[in-house]
Amino acid sequence: MALGVKLSDIVPYTSVFLDCSFLDILFGLNKCTDFLRHQDDGRGNVIQDIQHLFVTEESPAPALVCLSARSAFDLYLRVCAFPPGSEVIFSAINIPDMAFIARQHELRVIPCDVDMETLGPRLDLLEELITASTVAVVVAHVFGRWFDISPVISLAQRYRLRVIEDCAEAFCGWECLGDVRSDLVLFSFGPIKFFTAFGGGVAKVRDRGMFNRMEELHEAYDIQSVDVYLKKLVKCAGVFCLLDVPAIIKPGMFLTDRLNIDHKRRVVEMLRGFPNDLIRRLRHRPPTALLEMMLRRFLSFDSATFWKYSVNGQYIWDRLPDGVMKFGGAAVRNNFWLFPVLVENPKTVALELNRTGIDAYIGASQLSVVEPELISLGDSHDDLTGKEAGGKPVAFPVSPFPTTAKFFMDHVIYLPVNWTVSPDYLERISVGLHRVVGMFCSAADKAAPNLGT
Repeated sequence: MALGVKLSDIVPYTSVFLDCSFLDILFGLNKCTDFLRHQDDGRGNVIQDIQHLFVTEESPAPALVCLSARSAFDLYLRVCAFPPGSEVIFSAINIPDMAFIARQHELRVIPCDVDMETLGPRLDLLEELITASTVAVVVAHVFGRWFDISPVISLAQRYRLRVIEDCAEAFCGWECLGDVRSDLVLFSFGPIKFFTAFGGGVAKVRDRGMFNRMEELHEAYDIQSVDVYLKKLVKCAGVFCLLDVPAIIKPGMFLTDRLNIDHKRRVVEMLRGFPNDLIRRLRHRPPTALLEMMLRRFLSFDSATFWKYSVNGQYIWDRLPDGVMKFGGAAVRNNFWLFPVLVENPKTVALELNRTGIDAYIGASQLSVVEPELISLGDSHDDLTGKEAGGKPVAFPVSPFPTTAKFFMDHVIYLPVNWTVSPDYLERISVGLHRVVGMFCSAADKAAPNLGT
C-alpha cells in the first residue's frame, strides 16, 4: 500500500545500516579478485594477527576465527558431544538458528524468560529450569546491551554447567571480550553488525584442551569458496547504497513508495546469512578474502572514538515520549546496536511513522522468541491422560512459556537511529515519534504492563 509520503518529509536514514565505508567493500572485492588470480594467500599470518587482537591480558582465552558465530557454536557442540536428550537453557531472545543448531545435535532447548531491566535471563527462573539433564546455559547480550553475567556464571558453576556467552550483537572493542569465566564467548561480524566484515566470527574458548580439539576439527573443514564471499560483497555494495547513502535513500524511499514496493523487507532478506542448508554451509572455514577484511576492520577500531556509536542513541533514548516503554535500564553498557523501542500498537505506530517519512520497521532483526519444545504425553502414557477423545496425542510444553520475551518481540519497532544520523534529522525523528505516539497511545496505553518479576 503506497503511503503517499512527501519527498521533502523523508528522513534519509534507515532502521538498518551497514557499519562500513564503500572503501571497505572495494577492499574486499579487490582481495577476492586477487585470490582468483593468484591463489597465494598466506592466510595463516592473517589468522594469527586476528587471534592476537582477541587475546589480551584481561581476556587470555585463545581465539578461534570462524566463518560465523554460528559455525563456532556448532563446532563447540560437536566437540562437547553431549548425550542426546541433554538440555541447554537459552535466554529467550535469540536468533532461530542458534536453537536450531542445538536441536541438530539432539539437544533439548529450554527457554528462560528475560528480565526487562537487563534483557538477560531471569535468575529465579533459571535455577528452576535446571535439571539433572541440563548441560549448558546460552545467554545473549542483545541489541548491544551488556548485562552483568556474573550471577549466571555463579549459578552455572554451582551446577557444573557450561556457559556460552553470545556477544554477536555487542562487540565494542578489546576491553570488553566477554567474561573470562565463560566457557565459550561468541562474536559475529555479519552485514548489520558493528564493524562488519560482511561475515566472519570469533570464538574465545576458556579451556585450552577444548580449544585444541575445536581447532583440529575446524582445520578439517573445507575453505568456503571465495566466489560465495565475492557474491555477498557485490550484494552488499548495492545494499550499502540503499541503506547508507542519504542522497540515494531519500529518492529511493520516495520511488519505492510510489511503486508500492516493500523495500525494507527485500533489503533485510538480502542480508540474511545462510538462507538454507544451514549446517552444511556452517561447516566451512572462512575464505582468505574474508579474513583479510576482518583484520582490516579490526585494525580500524579505535576505542577512543567508539563513544560516538552511542551518542545519537542516547540522545533519542533520553527523549522518548510517554507511551514508549523503556527496557534494559540495568544494563552495564549500551552500545545501541540497532534502535528498538516498545509501543503498545507497533504496526499502527510504524505505519504512521512511515507516512511521516521516518523509516520505522518491525522486522529489522532476526531476533525472535525461543519457544519451549512440546512433548506428547500420548506417546509416553498411552491412553491414560495423554490423548483427546478422538485419540489424538496432546502436546504439552516441557518448560514455561517466556511471556516477557514474547511481549517484547510483539511490541518492538526499530527506528532509524545510528551514529551517522545528523543532529537536525535526529530532532525530526524525536518530534515525529512524540507526535505519532501521542496520536495512538491512550492514557491506559502509557502505563507499562505488569510483566512480573
